[in-house]
Amino acid sequence: MDEPIRVYLDSSDFSKFSELQKQSSEYKDTFEYLIKKRDEGLITICFSEAHVIEAAPTSPAAIPAAIERFRTIKNLCLKNSLIHPIDVWASESRNKINFQEKLEIVRNDGTWLPSVVNLLEILPDVDKLVAEEIKTLTRENRRKYLKNGKPTLKAYANMQKFYNGNAHELAQNLPLTPNAVKVIEQYFLGKSTRTDALNALQVSLTDLEEFGNWYSRDWKAASDLSQHLRHAGEEFKRKLLEARTEFDLLLKERINAGDDISKLQNLFKRTFQEALASSNNKIASGIAEKIGVSSETTDNPWNTAPGTTCSLTLAMHVARRSILGPMPRVPSHSDFPDCYHAVYLPYVDIYRPDSFMVSVLKECNLPFPTTIVEKLLQIPAAIEKILAERAIIYCV
Repeated sequence: MDEPIRVYLDSSDFSKFSELQKQSSEYKDTFEYLIKKRDEGLITICFSEAHVIEAAPTSPAAIPAAIERFRTIKNLCLKNSLIHPIDVWASESRNKINFQEKLEIVRNDGTWLPSVVNLLEILPDVDKLVAEEIKTLTRENRRKYLKNGKPTLKAYANMQKFYNGNAHELAQNLPLTPNAVKVIEQYFLGKSTRTDALNALQVSLTDLEEFGNWYSRDWKAASDLSQHLRHAGEEFKRKLLEARTEFDLLLKERINAGDDISKLQNLFKRTFQEALASSNNKIASGIAEKIGVSSETTDNPWNTAPGTTCSLTLAMHVARRSILGPMPRVPSHSDFPDCYHAVYLPYVDIYRPDSFMVSVLKECNLPFPTTIVEKLLQIPAAIEKILAERAIIYCV
């Protein structure tokens, strides 16, 4: 039996679905269609860290709307999160995959943070720390804190200062539900197991609604976590604008020197294509070095590093549209996030970018069977087409 069709929506789609009362009836029909097909096991709607960050509020006043977006992602996607882009880049950079085999990017636990975020490091190993502290005591004092060779509740209560056993303080730095705080507090007191505490922490950190509520409790801590993609978007936009200014100056100099503008444009186009052909491996290797992964050069990065290559190729074509040509497009702060999303394109069956990115992706000559859908309301037709194609193949 075929795997469910993987559907990757645009962030704006979750926003529209979170405000169905403001949309036409077609959007409600599409939403219900997706739920139905998901419940029938025919599709899997996936979300990524990029969706979470883009759904986050940009000001305290925007928190209620953001919580609705988080709730929509949660209701549509359930726990079907995708591994973090850093983990995609790391896996591809090691050249341990072949696109024909495909990297498994879908999780079923709702985790959207990178793998470097280790719950075992976030939560102190209280049992170990208490036992080690007891060892430093005199024999007489050790007897006060041990029973049948194990630390007593009194030991946990009296030694919290040695392992910063304050669940409420932990909750100030993480989006923890009241239940998670309670379980972790019990663990710090020796009344709950480490497994219970880790499970509570995992459930809480993957609860998108709770992530939204965190902004209400601690705006600074929560917003700091969700700023990196926006900052990168603004920086990418600034760099493109600077490059366009430099290009205009160069073009003006050459025209004043008597060069033919059409010939210059063709030259720049050829130069771009040559640079594109040789750059993906180099940039991918640079990314691998930044994240501490050894990488090997490959003759076909589309095959061994499809997500990274797709994302980089799209970024370079966006840059070309914004820099080269007589009528360049004004870059947007959303350009970088859109390229960031594209790391998943090779790994899903249906990919929904915005209209501009659809046109740019067509220029990228992607060697993937992924169906790119321009409009949200076109998603049902795209799903039905794939289902029909699969039915034909199955019958044959």
